[in-house]
Amino acid sequence: MTVDEVSEIMGLPDKTELYRGRSDEAILVYLYITEGKDIYTRRWNESNYTPFVFVNDRLHAWGWPNLEAAAQKYEFVIKER
Repeated sequence: MTVDEVSEIMGLPDKTELYRGRSDEAILVYLYITEGKDIYTRRWNESNYTPFVFVNDRLHAWGWPNLEAAAQKYEFVIKER
């Protein structure tokens, strides 16, 4: 699926991140809120979001383990949260 096709189904993301892979791949991460605020801190944290990983405009994978796997495969550093 393309970025536009996912956006059509999921709507606009709550956050986005952009990375560049080792071979100049464009890696776009859409973060969608899929859980409510933390009941103790009343804030959003990493566990509230589900990342969708796109490589060169195509959906590569979703979920935190797959974002970490993509970071290793394409050699980019995930931003601190």
